[in-house]
Amino acid sequence: MQRGVLKVCLRTTDSTVNTSEIAKAYGGGGKRSSSSFTLRMDEFNIWTSVNS
Repeated sequence: MQRGVLKVCLRTTDSTVNTSEIAKAYGGGGKRSSSSFTLRMDEFNIWTSVNS
């Protein structure tokens, strides 16, 4: 993993949640119950301040 890059892993046991759709919105992918994407730390800082 590159310095300054965060890997976000999504997992769920709730069959109504599709984690791959969330990951796809951020350029990642995976399966319905388990997916991931990467985010630069500067993007993460903006993302957390907007979503908090």
